[in-house]
Amino acid sequence: MVSSLPPASALAEPARRVVVLGASNLALSLPTVIATAQEVLGGPLEFLATPGHGRSYGMSTAFMQRRLPGIISCGLWDDLARRPDVATVALMTDIGNDLVYDVSIDQIVDWVGTCLRRLDAVGARVVITRLPLESLQRTPPHRYWFLRKLFFPGNRTPLDAMLDRAGELNRQIETLGRQGWGALIDLPGAWYGFDPIHIRRSMRPTAWRTILAPLGNPTATVERTTLTFKQRWQIRRLKPLERTVRGKVQLQPQPAGMLADGSTVALY
Repeated sequence: MVSSLPPASALAEPARRVVVLGASNLALSLPTVIATAQEVLGGPLEFLATPGHGRSYGMSTAFMQRRLPGIISCGLWDDLARRPDVATVALMTDIGNDLVYDVSIDQIVDWVGTCLRRLDAVGARVVITRLPLESLQRTPPHRYWFLRKLFFPGNRTPLDAMLDRAGELNRQIETLGRQGWGALIDLPGAWYGFDPIHIRRSMRPTAWRTILAPLGNPTATVERTTLTFKQRWQIRRLKPLERTVRGKVQLQPQPAGMLADGSTVALY
């Protein structure tokens, strides 16, 4: 069951804090990511996440009639600074999203670096996903054109140029990993289908278990967490701290919900 929050004094002390920075893949898989984090890390957890279709790490972006702030300027960071010290782990994913907005690679890396420095300031252990280059490289031009028109109609970058940019950004991410900012995670092509950037529904449990595994205790016994359809629906209904819908700003106090084990979910 996903419920509204009781008074703060009644909340369980979280075993760990989990920060997940991402965009559409995180939005599509949010219930699976939460359940997998509970499997890998135990509970209760304090879960802070930035899901959102078309989300940028640095810019305010719109999807249909909804607009979200850039990840580096959202309210997660102020909340993180105010919360008490607790063991923290973090995941950074969907880093390639800003390529379709024609943001320079230097600027994307600067935004990513800002997030990493903030996570380092709270002692977070971080994993970073590489871009899904294997999936992108096997995408035929006609499919790329169709999906670009569907998801990012304002983008005009041809496939060859996008692959070059994605390859360069991936190399920059690998440099961050070698510098010790986080453990790097590959995204195998087998996780993707017709859509080269969104993990297939059937592969999401396997994918997120692989991605989050380095954040857990490798010697711990993992108990499988299963969410019902109702629980998944309730998680998807949770609203972020701030969004703009049809020109009207909507605010929602965070955390937005609590799970049966006392874990809290805050969205930004």
